[in-house]
Amino acid sequence: MAHDEQRQQVVWACNELVRLGLVAGTAGNVTVRIPGTELVAASPSSVRYDLLTAADVCVVDLGAGDVVEGFRNPTSELLMHAAVHRARGESVGAVVHAHSVAVTALSVVGRGVPPIVDEQVAILGGEIPLCPHELPGSAALAERVVEHLGDLRAIILAHHGMLGVGRDVHQAVAVCHLAERLAEVMLKVLPLGEPRLLPEEAQRLERAYYEMSSRPPRPLFSA
Repeated sequence: MAHDEQRQQVVWACNELVRLGLVAGTAGNVTVRIPGTELVAASPSSVRYDLLTAADVCVVDLGAGDVVEGFRNPTSELLMHAAVHRARGESVGAVVHAHSVAVTALSVVGRGVPPIVDEQVAILGGEIPLCPHELPGSAALAERVVEHLGDLRAIILAHHGMLGVGRDVHQAVAVCHLAERLAEVMLKVLPLGEPRLLPEEAQRLERAYYEMSSRPPRPLFSA
């Protein structure tokens, strides 16, 4: 089976999202970029994660949106995934969309997560912005997500859930897990008042670390 490694990564990510409690049923979706190509391995639509196999995973052309390998329909959120992959290029190896409870609750009250803890800026790049609501699966949602995500790694989708990206699928899942924990913190803090933000100097230094860690690795030896 072609691109088996990326298909297996999609299966792993879907099962890990279930294990972490970030999705239920068939909610959420995953895409993994196939290096050096304009193709992604994409989770299929309406397949239970406990029954998902690599053969169920589709391979999709980012430009045309066509399934080039596989027998199932890709995720209904393919437009959103493809837009992020196209906008961020090879710097993003995987995109994960989840409907976790705390993030979704925060999205319903119309809040993102400002920079409140150190690892948030160092790992996610700063705040987790709130993307205004658009219909799931729509081109309008895809456009809004790209606009509000910018060069960050996580975004909250109003009345919907979240989207996380990473240089690989393991980082993308870890980003979603961190976003959910930060949403839990926000939900505990808000009844007590507005959260205090990280000091500006800490934000500046941690943002510099984020930018440095986001660069592609340099070759050990140059010609």
